[in-house]
Amino acid sequence: MISCKVFENTSTESDSTSMAWVVSTFAGSTEGFANGAGSTAQFDSPSGVAVDSRGNVYVADADNHRIR
Repeated sequence: MISCKVFENTSTESDSTSMAWVVSTFAGSTEGFANGAGSTAQFDSPSGVAVDSRGNVYVADADNHRIR
């Protein structure tokens, strides 16, 4: 299964030893190429994630040569 995961530091402390991380899968299912929401989306080597000012999420899908 290939999916995109988001890692978020939920700690308000500045000490790196006390960081609390949350891992969430927001998109992806099996390897492939399919647009869609949530688990209906398919990626082949997701390599980067960006979020714009409106909250739209973009995934760099390396082996499919796409920004989706």
